[in-house]
Formats: sequence, C-alpha cells, structure tokens
Amino acid sequence: MHALSNTAVSSRPAHPGATGSSDRPSASVVKNSQILASVCADIGARVNSTQGLGVQEISQSPCWHDIYLNVDQAYLHHAFQQMDGLVTWCRENGIALTPRKEKAEARVHAKHAIAQANCPRVGFVDDFKVVSDFMAGRVNCSVVDIAPTVEKFRQLAEKHNGWCVVRGNGNDSYGAHRKDGSYKDIVQYLFLYLPETGHVTELQVGHTLAAVTFTVDSFLRDNRTTLPPEQLPIDLWGNKEKGTDLYPTIRDYLLLQANTPDSPDLPARRQQCLDVADRLFAGTVIPPEVKAILDSLA
Repeated sequence: MHALSNTAVSSRPAHPGATGSSDRPSASVVKNSQILASVCADIGARVNSTQGLGVQEISQSPCWHDIYLNVDQAYLHHAFQQMDGLVTWCRENGIALTPRKEKAEARVHAKHAIAQANCPRVGFVDDFKVVSDFMAGRVNCSVVDIAPTVEKFRQLAEKHNGWCVVRGNGNDSYGAHRKDGSYKDIVQYLFLYLPETGHVTELQVGHTLAAVTFTVDSFLRDNRTTLPPEQLPIDLWGNKEKGTDLYPTIRDYLLLQANTPDSPDLPARRQQCLDVADRLFAGTVIPPEVKAILDSLA
C-alpha cells in the first residue's frame, strides 16, 4: 500500500509561500484535516452500519461550513497533491481514474454564494457539495459498467478504513439507478473519504459523453463572458426545439441500449443521434472527442 503521508496533514509541502515554511503544512490544511478526522470517523461508522445512508444525511453536519471557512488556495493545492496517490491506489484496484485540475479558490466562493442563496434548482449545492470536490476525478466506462466500478470504490474505502457514499442512496434522488436496478442516467456520482488523504473526493463514474459534455459546460461557464463567441465550444446540450439536443438524445439511446439491449428501436435511435449531431455542428467540424462517441454507438 502506498502511503500518501504519515498523517493526513503532513504528506507534502503546502502551496509555496502559504506558511513561510516549505516543510510544514499550512494552517488551513491542519485545521480542516482535524475537522475531517473527527467527523469522518462517525460518518464511516454510519455508512458501514446503516443501509441507504446518502448525501442528504451526511450533509447535515455543520462541519462542512466550518471547513469552508478555512479554505484558501494552499488548502486546495494540498488536496490536488493527494491525487497522485489516489490514482495509484485506484489503479491497483482495477480503476482507471483521471484526476481533475486543481480547484480555484474563486470558484469555491462562487459555489458557496449559490448555496447561501438557497437557489431552488436541480443540482442545488449545500455546504457539503461546496467543499467535497477539492479532490476530484472521473472514470470513463460503459453504462453497464457503472455499478461494478462503484463497487470497486466501496472496496477501496473499506480497505483504507474510509467510506464511500453514492448519490441516489438515502433521501438523495440523483443516482444512476432506479430501485429496480434499471439505469436512469449515464453517470453516477459518489464521494470517497480515505483517512490518508485528509480530504473528501468527488468521483464521476460514467460514459465518456458525460465527461466531454461537462468539460464543455465548465469551459463555457468560466469563459462565456470573456471570450468571443467564435472561440467558444458548441454547447452539447443544444436546443430541443431546433433538433440539436445532442446530449439528451445520445443519453437516451445509451439508456435504451443498457436497459433493453435487444430493442428493435436501437438502429433508428442511433441514426437519430447522428442526425442531431449533423444539425448541431452544421457548417463546422464535429470535434474529434464527439465524433469518437458517435462512432462508438452500436
């Protein structure tokens, strides 16, 4: 087993200049690691003993707001540094994890502002959601491989005396599966805590379509007001009224394929995906990552 650190707070130097000493963790790392160590032991006991414990239940703790109050770029940098070790552990457990880039402090504060406004929208972020993705990554897989991959993360958490909470458990309604086991989405989110890292990790497990689409979403969110339109990628969600709603069309095809692999409607639905893509990218070249997804449909 590859140790990230002797303790949760001393694995690697903090962000340069954060504390004035390169061989000690920043104050934010120390404080938040202590908070997590105290609360996550209890969460782990509840996860291991309670069926259906989900994000809605664990997000009730005031600790997540306390963690937010200590967030600075040094803390975010420390979280990003832990990803190398997590990627290695995942690889040893048959999981190909792609890490996300280091989180920006400004984005954390923007998400917190949404949480404070109690915005009534799908995907509403509370304090837990604000501070639970400083370590983050994705695993690309077919829809039918989502559940086996999630199980591998559960086993990894058990091996490290941590915990793994899957969206859709408990009172959470955003999971990838229905109660009968059928698929209702092409991506599953889960949250993993390993004591060695000192951070909660947000994980996205699902089809490449989700990863590509959400990457475009993030770029548009961060650059829509600063770049001219011709330098922005095309939004893959498209417009249903114009017949350019590419993400929903491919998603629905993939769900039909996963739930009813012998459906006679699959060839027509595949052609519909290709037609929608042609309309969305009319007059321009389909990006290679999108073309690869279209070519993989069978």
